[in-house]
Amino acid sequence: MCFEEACVLEGSTVIRVAATLYAVPFYLAMGYKRSTGVRSGWSFEGHGLKVQPMRKVLAKA
Repeated sequence: MCFEEACVLEGSTVIRVAATLYAVPFYLAMGYKRSTGVRSGWSFEGHGLKVQPMRKVLAKA
């Protein structure tokens, strides 16, 4: 069972992620869409990490 299937079984309808700019093509290929513009986030090394908020609406089981 994949993560998205487990989310559907738990009743989730949307998955939201804060993708690094390098990961955006991967999430787009997996069916995620950009939800807003690029934001400044944080990492374990401090603030200023550029992230792209993304979301995917899950199909019902």
